[in-house]
Amino acid sequence: MIQKWFHVLFFKSRNWPPYHLFFPDVSCGLADKTTNADIKYDGDGFGKIARYSCRVGYFMASGNSFKTCTGGGTWSGITPQCQRKLHFITSDLFFFHSCFNSKQPDYG
Repeated sequence: MIQKWFHVLFFKSRNWPPYHLFFPDVSCGLADKTTNADIKYDGDGFGKIARYSCRVGYFMASGNSFKTCTGGGTWSGITPQCQRKLHFITSDLFFFHSCFNSKQPDYG
């Protein structure tokens, strides 16, 4: 198997020789999907990021909000789990409801 690499040249200053860095030219493909979430990519190569966001009405209960493409061609991190938000009715709402739905006294 032939491994492709890409080359990055860094200059510390004019008085120092440049640093030559080589990174594997890999593709991680698509990150793992999860229900009730969207994924946005800035690419699928080494060092690129996949960002997860839960849909409206859901929250991220576990996992990572982003993954990074590793040199081994896999996405780092744990796939998030999005769970439905729970809405509780408070006693204030019950009080409000009972005030407007009760019979008004007859002052006749």
